[in-house]
Amino acid sequence: MVRRAECDEVAAVRRRLERERAARAARLEVQESQLAALAEQERGGGERLAAVRAEFDALSSAAGQQAQQVRSLAALREHLGGTRAEQERAAAALRGDVARHEAALAEASAALWDYKAEAAARVVALQRLAQERQGELERVRRLSEHEVDTLAAHNKALAEELKTTAESLLRVRGEAGALASTTRQALADGQLEVRRCTGVVELVGEQNAGLRSAIGRAEELLRQSAHHTGAKDSINHKSLVEQASLVGELHAELQSTLERVRLTAAQLCSLCRQQLAAELPPPQQGQSPNPRDGEAAAPRGGADAAAGPPPPPREGVESGSDKVAAAQPGAAETQADASQEVSRLREALDALSRELLQERAAREAGLQLEEDGVGRGGVDAEAARRAEEEWRRLERQDAAKKGAGEVALSYAVQFVDGTKRRVDAFPSDTVAMLISRVALRAGIVRWRMFHLAQLLDEEGVLGSVHRYLSHGATLEEEGVTPQTVLLFGFKHYKRPLHWDDAVAQEWFFRQLQQHVVREYYPVSEAVAVRLASYELQAVFGDFTAQKSLLYFDQVGLEAYLPISVSAHAYDYWQERLARNHRRRAGLTAAQARCGYIDLLSATPWWGLTFFDVRDRDNRPFLAGVAEDGFFVFSATKQECLDAVPFPDLAGWERCPAGVVVRRRGSHTMTLYATSQLQAKELVDLLNEYYLLLPQRVREEAHIDVVDAEGVRAGLASPTLFDSPVVGRPPPAPYGSRVECMKAAYMSYCTGPDELGRQRAPAAALLRAMDRAVDDGTALDALDLALSDPPVDDRHFAAIAEILTFALREYRPPGPRGEWRENVDVTAVLLAQPSAARQLLSASSVPRIAGVVALFPGLRTLDLAYIPLDTAAEQLGGALAAGATQLRRLVLKGCRIGARALQSLLPVVGSQPPGPLEHLSLEDNFLTHAAVHPLCELLRHGRTALAELNLAFNRLEPSGVDALAAAALAASPQLRSLDLSGNPGLQPPSMRAALLVAKGSGIAQLALRRCKLHFALLGAMDAELVSNDDVVELDLSTNPLGDGADARAATTAFRFLGDRRSVSHVEVLRMDECGLTEDGLGDALGGAVASNRALRRLSLRGNGLARATGFLPPLVADAVGVHPALCVLDLSDNGVSHAGCMRLFAALVRSKTICELYLDGNCLGDAVEPAGWTELVVLLENSASLNVLSLCNTGLPDAGLQRVGEGLSRNAALHTLVASGNAFTPSGVAAFARLIHRNVALKALDLSTETLRHDEAVYADTLRLLSGAGRLDSVQL
Repeated sequence: MVRRAECDEVAAVRRRLERERAARAARLEVQESQLAALAEQERGGGERLAAVRAEFDALSSAAGQQAQQVRSLAALREHLGGTRAEQERAAAALRGDVARHEAALAEASAALWDYKAEAAARVVALQRLAQERQGELERVRRLSEHEVDTLAAHNKALAEELKTTAESLLRVRGEAGALASTTRQALADGQLEVRRCTGVVELVGEQNAGLRSAIGRAEELLRQSAHHTGAKDSINHKSLVEQASLVGELHAELQSTLERVRLTAAQLCSLCRQQLAAELPPPQQGQSPNPRDGEAAAPRGGADAAAGPPPPPREGVESGSDKVAAAQPGAAETQADASQEVSRLREALDALSRELLQERAAREAGLQLEEDGVGRGGVDAEAARRAEEEWRRLERQDAAKKGAGEVALSYAVQFVDGTKRRVDAFPSDTVAMLISRVALRAGIVRWRMFHLAQLLDEEGVLGSVHRYLSHGATLEEEGVTPQTVLLFGFKHYKRPLHWDDAVAQEWFFRQLQQHVVREYYPVSEAVAVRLASYELQAVFGDFTAQKSLLYFDQVGLEAYLPISVSAHAYDYWQERLARNHRRRAGLTAAQARCGYIDLLSATPWWGLTFFDVRDRDNRPFLAGVAEDGFFVFSATKQECLDAVPFPDLAGWERCPAGVVVRRRGSHTMTLYATSQLQAKELVDLLNEYYLLLPQRVREEAHIDVVDAEGVRAGLASPTLFDSPVVGRPPPAPYGSRVECMKAAYMSYCTGPDELGRQRAPAAALLRAMDRAVDDGTALDALDLALSDPPVDDRHFAAIAEILTFALREYRPPGPRGEWRENVDVTAVLLAQPSAARQLLSASSVPRIAGVVALFPGLRTLDLAYIPLDTAAEQLGGALAAGATQLRRLVLKGCRIGARALQSLLPVVGSQPPGPLEHLSLEDNFLTHAAVHPLCELLRHGRTALAELNLAFNRLEPSGVDALAAAALAASPQLRSLDLSGNPGLQPPSMRAALLVAKGSGIAQLALRRCKLHFALLGAMDAELVSNDDVVELDLSTNPLGDGADARAATTAFRFLGDRRSVSHVEVLRMDECGLTEDGLGDALGGAVASNRALRRLSLRGNGLARATGFLPPLVADAVGVHPALCVLDLSDNGVSHAGCMRLFAALVRSKTICELYLDGNCLGDAVEPAGWTELVVLLENSASLNVLSLCNTGLPDAGLQRVGEGLSRNAALHTLVASGNAFTPSGVAAFARLIHRNVALKALDLSTETLRHDEAVYADTLRLLSGAGRLDSVQL
């Protein structure tokens, strides 16, 4: 049973499971059918989705295109309409922020201003008390002068004694008479003042008996003053006596020297005496009693005479002396001694004249300063008196108002330079009272010329307008609150007859200067630079190198120049402004400001106040009102459309549309102002300028002005001002042809090149154009040589186009009265130092020919390293046709061969000969066959060549022979010949001696790099002994020392030292010729010691002291006693420190050495300060040395300081070059202190890399060095 039950239960479970499985199978079938239906729906949906997607893509594409169009339209609309609104909103927000910040600042500083006001009141009270005490003391002094009769008598007697002494001294020295005369005049003025004050004392003494005790105290002060006066007179008398004694001693020495010279001359032959008599001054028989005779004979330029070198000896006298010496050999030494004595005598006289002129100039400058000080003192005293009266008047008014219960407020006032001040005033004060308060705070006396205005923003060309406050209205009536910012300045631009208020003049100058730099007055670059030079003189005083470094110390270019003309770098403007600043030397600050105002008054925009106006067609214009009338300008101010001076005006008035201006005998002009405020200000300004006209002009014009008396009450008197300008020039963008050229060139350079970079202008061309514009001279050179980066074909094409436009196409607008034709180019320089640097190709030759045609007066053309091998024919034709005045043609490295030279021969020679005098064909491909036609031209006299350069070509010996024969035939016309580096002169050829043979006719001969050895030197020496034509000889870079033995070397250079030699070589260059200590070095020294003609000797790079460190003794001694040697170059010869000191010791005796070059030698091994004694002695005693070069010599700080010690007592050296040495800031500072009083040194170069690592230290050291002495050029 149990099993059956279990089986039944299992069967039931199985049935139940089967039913569940059947149910699940049924559900599975239903789900499969549903899945099939869903799959079908999915396929249908996919198809519909694909269709929808395709339709969506099409719609999206259309929508994208439409959106792109919408965006383009929106961007265009935003660009056209939104930019200005956003900018205006931003500007308004910014102004709001600024106003809020200013209000907060005003509130925060109110307490500070109150304290300042209280402190100012206390200071003023103390000043008044001090002035009262000073006035009391002055009154006591005046009252006590009736007690000084005895002192006056004593002074009178002393004056008579001084007068007698001065009259006796006048016979000795005219300059002392001027000082005595000045003393007598001062004493006479003092006596007159005493007599005048005595009369006043007699009148006042009757009413002031109670002041005798005060008089007693004043008497003691006067006794002390009398004692000081007597002591000063005694000192003056002693100074006069000492000066007279000095003059007497110099006069005695002069007479004795003249007697010795005449005794020496008596021993000479008659011909020598005649020659020497022409050089001696006539004997003095007596001194002129009139002191002015001496002044008239002396040169007026004391400073120039002191700074200038002694005059060179006359060539005619020298040549005559040489002939006499040749005729009388026995008298040569005596005549040389006499000539040296005469030279020394002349130098002493020149030194005495310079000293006297310097003393007189110093005294005159001192007297002028005293007079200026007295005048300024009187003006300052009057200004202080007026300020005191005005201050007291305001104090009384303020006390009355405070007593009535009125409260003072603090008002903000802004000056022209942007500074702001707060001034306390009452709301019931008039505008004139507030102006007077501001003027008193600023130290201004002529305050009635100033006005207060409120700046209001308006739409238009100008963007803002000034609302000027009426002088007679109160601050409350004008709506002025403490939050209102008032502008303090000039409303009327008129020049006073006399600037008796320096502060007012300075503010007038500042206001005009702001108009210029902000381009309210759009002046040209030339005028802007001249104005800036006056501004620099007013700010910095006379130019110094140190001041030029401070131009842009804390300000930018906008402080001196308008933005439109300041496209260059700071270094460029610093150099140009410094050059123009020098021209204003001697002007005081007031005079410089007057010069600025006078220059600006000659421009078309002088004194104009502009207003926005429109015509009937709503076109914008600018109306200008000035002291001379009414003007209408274009919106750019560059064109004056109408000018109506006051004599041509019949009247003016406001109307609802704007302003109506009536012209005499013509129609009326209606101008539509942008606002009623501008219309009101325009009419008011016309009324005020009319009432400021001279009375005669107003009577002739007879124009009715509404409320004329009320308007006149707010103006200064018309009699204070100069007459209005007459004949105002019309606006013009340029004043000269060079200005037009430079503007076009800078417009090209500021534009991007093909790579998007800014082009670099040619610096030399810019400097030449600037000099022409600033100096008022003509542009005489188109200088593109050595440009960095070099000028390429595109750059030159642009320059040629600019030149054609500026010279041929541009026509100045309006009358040509102020226009200057200042282009007169006589030199076109396109050279570069090498072929690698030259970027101009043969394709630029047609443009070069076109440029040459623009300048008919062309005299110099330099085309070095421009390849002309394929374009020589075109250039030759252009030069032959257009350059009819060409005198110098340089074709160095131009790849010229025989064919190219044949194309250029019409320029070189013609019948009759052309003007070409200098031809350089260096570094080309010329052979004998190529130069044969040129030799024919020389031989037949069909060329005017005086200088011919054929160096570094391919000339064979036959070519050298042909040139030597041609030079002989062309003598004496052909004076200079350069055949350096040609193979026809190299050994075994002996043609070099042929070129210096007697009668060759060549005065200047260069034979560099010809491999000349000692044997050739001997042959040339033998020929030169009998050659009196060669004056300059260059044998540099030849191994002259090769093959020289000791015995043969002793006979070298006979053409220099042999007494039988007729050679007149004055310039000898033997750089890098292998000359050593012994042999040729000693021979050269002996020859130089016997020579009398050599003026320049260059022995650079020979190693003359390489073994011992000392120059050959004969060389060192010879250069020290040579009578004519001026320039000596011993650079790179291995001279040690001791050797240099020995050379300096020898040169102390030289009276002729002017330039000394010791670069590359050793000056750095001195072990003690005494090791520099010879250099210091040379600098202290040499009166002829002008240039000293010590570059790369290892000169230490100690040596530089010793150089400074020598320069502190030197009055001759004007150029010192010591670059490449390791100087430190402390060494340079010590040197700067030592040369502080030196006035002769003008150019200084201490360039060193050791100072460039720290920019701050370098700048400080350079500024310190620039302020030393009177340097014009400093490099560090």
